[in-house]
Amino acid sequence: MNARDPGLQAERTQLAWVRTGAAVAVNAALLLRAAAVTHSTVMLIGAALLGAMSIVVIALGVQRGRRLACAGPAPPGALLMASVSAVAVLASACALWSFGA
Repeated sequence: MNARDPGLQAERTQLAWVRTGAAVAVNAALLLRAAAVTHSTVMLIGAALLGAMSIVVIALGVQRGRRLACAGPAPPGALLMASVSAVAVLASACALWSFGA
């Protein structure tokens, strides 16, 4: 049987990436609010970086979901994994910074 049935894997993957990007965007908004209250330039820069990274994560998720729907399961690339790791580290650092400030 050569007919490939991808099921809902591509849709689940895309939705997971979009949820992750949305969570990063919410953290960026919270950090932006904290920057406005404390007048912190560092927090403002962190919020801008997180906001940009949330857009990148959502775009990568949509691209990965489309690729899975067309080509089937494939392991994520090294650049994709490195960028997601960088987003997670930056979000954690911003959270620690906002609690310490």
